[in-house]
Amino acid sequence: MKTIQSLCDIADQAQTFFLDLWGVVFDGEAFYPKGLVVLKKLKEQGKTIGLLSNSTLMNEVLEKRYAALGLIKGVYYDRIITSGSLLQTWMNTTDYLDKIAGKEGKIFVLGIDNPELFEGLQARLTKDIRQASVVYVSSLRHLGRSCSTVDPFIPMAQKALDKGLPMICANPDHFAFEGGTRYVTPGSLGTWYEQHGGRVFWIGKPYADIYLHACALLKAEPSDSVMVGDTIRTDIKGGQQVGMKTVLIMQEGITHDAIVRGKTLQELIQESGAQPDYLLDEIG
Repeated sequence: MKTIQSLCDIADQAQTFFLDLWGVVFDGEAFYPKGLVVLKKLKEQGKTIGLLSNSTLMNEVLEKRYAALGLIKGVYYDRIITSGSLLQTWMNTTDYLDKIAGKEGKIFVLGIDNPELFEGLQARLTKDIRQASVVYVSSLRHLGRSCSTVDPFIPMAQKALDKGLPMICANPDHFAFEGGTRYVTPGSLGTWYEQHGGRVFWIGKPYADIYLHACALLKAEPSDSVMVGDTIRTDIKGGQQVGMKTVLIMQEGITHDAIVRGKTLQELIQESGAQPDYLLDEIG
């Protein structure tokens, strides 16, 4: 591992830079100012920039949302790629859903509704878990609020387990931050489900499909790309699995939180089975 001061230090090592969105570019409330500066510099040098997210929202939804906050497509990046959009592509263009749920099998959404994801598939949705053939774990909000644990969702997840339903999880992240507040994301419930004997179909980082999909959209080669993230388990491990160079952000996001809670970097590396090529204190 080598410590760098800026992504510009390694600009000559790749044509394409993929950055995790939450925890690297955005803290849940605002963009990191230095991040916007370095993204613009890389774009001015002719680099291709993809913002890669385990969000279950659609690419276009996030692009529109962040444009309103000043993150302009074409100025700071070329494309946002989400795991939710990849899942939607699979459901609409392949027999992905039929293979999991059976022909015309019903989907039960555990978490908040995500109508954009299931556009054109409303007939496959059910609000009665007894009629479901698969459970989809969505954003975990209870009584309109983000949650610090998965506890409010365990009773319904247990019903799905008892029924033997497979689960689709398009956000493998365990936690995220909104400003300084830590909250659970779908991957936490998916991991609980798997640990209790359920079968989970994962989409998103660290799984190779999302990286290869992102490369295809941006006409990028993994060997000529860099993945920048704040989480070894997803960003770093996933990028390395497809042959990308990797940069770990140390002073923001998931890794920083884990170290504050008592973990060492070496412990996180050993637990995740991946070691970043570069360390960077903060995006810039």
